[in-house]
Amino acid sequence: GGGGCPLLLTSSTDQTVRLWSLGGSHAGHELLCFDRLKASGRPMHREENPKLEQVQDAQFMCLDGAIVLATGNRLGIYRYELHMQDTSDDIKRLQRLGSYKCCGLLALPREPTAGHSIVAVATSNAVLSGTLLVASSSKRIFAWDAAAEKVLAKIEDTSVHSRPITCLRLAQPHSEFQSPQSMDLFYSGSMDGTIKLWDLRTMQACRTFEGGHVHSCQRLRSCLSPCLRYLCTPSEDGGVC
Repeated sequence: GGGGCPLLLTSSTDQTVRLWSLGGSHAGHELLCFDRLKASGRPMHREENPKLEQVQDAQFMCLDGAIVLATGNRLGIYRYELHMQDTSDDIKRLQRLGSYKCCGLLALPREPTAGHSIVAVATSNAVLSGTLLVASSSKRIFAWDAAAEKVLAKIEDTSVHSRPITCLRLAQPHSEFQSPQSMDLFYSGSMDGTIKLWDLRTMQACRTFEGGHVHSCQRLRSCLSPCLRYLCTPSEDGGVC
C-alpha cells in the first residue's frame, strides 16, 4: 500500500484510527483517518454513518489490503483506497488522500460471559487469511472466521489471565526459516504480569512467561521475533525484557 511505501497504522482515544506514510514524497503525512463506522465522509444524517466508539486496537490484514479495528463490542473490517496527490501543491496536499468502506461488522457473542467490549485484536497480515483473534473485556479470547462471520473457538477466562488483557498477537514467522505450522502460534499479555504463548489449533497454552517484567496498570504490548526464539516486552519500571 501507500504507492509501494511502508505504512503505519495508529489508534487513539480520540475515537479514530489513522493511516500514515513512512516513505516517499508523502513521508510523515496522514493518508487517511477512520472516524466513521460505515464509510469515509460525513453523511447527511448522523445515524446513517455514526462516529466510531472508543477504538481499542487496529491491525492490517490480508497483506495490507484491509484494516480491522475494535470499536466497542464490534469488530469492523474495512477496505481502503489511497489517492496520492502532488505534495508541491498546498491545496491538493490538504485534500483527503484516501477513502474507505466497511465490508463487515462482527459483534461479540450475546452471552453474559462474553464481555461488553473488545480490548485487543490479532490478525495474520503476512498471508491472505480471514482468521481473526479478539480478546474481550471479560478476559476471554475468541477465534473468528471473518468470511463466514462466525466464532470458530474460544478460551474461557479461567485458563487465560486473571487481569485485563492488553496485548494479543499472532506469530509472524519468517517464511524462509519456519514451517507453516508456526503461524498457528499466538500470544497474549495481561496486567497480571504474564505473557502466554498459545496453540491456535487446540486453543491451549504452550508456555507462560513471567517474573522478568512489571505489568500491572499500563497497556503494554509485546513482540515475538520472526525466528520465534525471542519475545520482547516493555516493563513499567522503564526496562525492556
